[in-house]
Amino acid sequence: MFSKLMVSVVMVVMIGSTTSLLARELHVGKVLAAGNGSITIRDTRDMDDDRFVVTAETKITRNGKPAKLSDLGIGDQAKINATEANGKLTAVSIEAFMPE
Repeated sequence: MFSKLMVSVVMVVMIGSTTSLLARELHVGKVLAAGNGSITIRDTRDMDDDRFVVTAETKITRNGKPAKLSDLGIGDQAKINATEANGKLTAVSIEAFMPE
């Protein structure tokens, strides 16, 4: 009985983890604005301007080094891993690079 319960718990955890991973979206584009808890990029896929909420948990790098939102510059290229809830995009991670 205990082993069946443990298998059920493990299955629920695995399904929950997979669901959260599948809910992430990758956005790539040019930084238009960064600051005050958000970043806006022009997404290269659809050329739309996408705004992301940036939280204390958002992992940010610039040119491969740890960075803060204030370190990002207009025109930087960015890859943003994000989740969407209630029509709002939240950045999980931001990889920014100086423009070439």
